[in-house]
Amino acid sequence: MIETQTAPRPTASRPTASPPTTSVWSRVLDAAHDLVASTQPAVVLSSLAAVSVPTFSDGCHVLVQEHEPSDGDGVAAERVVHPRPQRDSTIAHRISNPPVAGTDPAGGRWTEIADDGAQRITADAVTTPLQVPALVGAPAYRGTVVHQWSGGYHPGPADAALAQLLVQRAVALVHTERAQALLADSRAVVGQLQEAVATNRDIGAAVGILMHARHLSYDDAFRALVVASQHSNTKLHTVCRRVLTDRALLADPAEHPRCR
Repeated sequence: MIETQTAPRPTASRPTASPPTTSVWSRVLDAAHDLVASTQPAVVLSSLAAVSVPTFSDGCHVLVQEHEPSDGDGVAAERVVHPRPQRDSTIAHRISNPPVAGTDPAGGRWTEIADDGAQRITADAVTTPLQVPALVGAPAYRGTVVHQWSGGYHPGPADAALAQLLVQRAVALVHTERAQALLADSRAVVGQLQEAVATNRDIGAAVGILMHARHLSYDDAFRALVVASQHSNTKLHTVCRRVLTDRALLADPAEHPRCR
């Protein structure tokens, strides 16, 4: 399944008559810090295409493939792409800046993702592959970023280094955002588990108190708590807390606490 994204068209083009100067390096480093942070590679790489032109190159074309995320993960609201067709196990994003017609504006370098992971320098372009393994709770993804120049400029090792820097920065942003999301989810789970442990502890203690005070079996003591909860329209845990703090339900077996 293919989704196509287009970054905004630049208003000017970077001069391409000489290799990148110190000022170009500085502008590219600044641009790297302007990348959009997201757990979704297509969002970050779309911002890479946007900041690359005209700061670094005259064109930037990205192909990224990732496993289709599941429903309910908040991804759909984050993407600014065409409406999604029927789901598939893998989703491919094509991003082009400036927008161009055709399915492969990078002249054949966009059709396939290289498996060897080697960066390539050609007469007018630098092709930088990326391949990132899955993180817990986040799918693996791979892709190709093609920076192109016009006006007869031939990119060299310095251009390749800048292209690699931009791609590595984008990958690092995705990884960081995914790790932070995983940490937040883990903390939420821990909080829920701690709350569940505390609730179960209070229920167990309340059952034990009723068993001792009213000479009930475990099942009868628990049933008394449930009935009190239903009659007072109060959570079971609240009833149990009242047993622990106010000694409710102890004096009169037929009386249920009026929980507020």
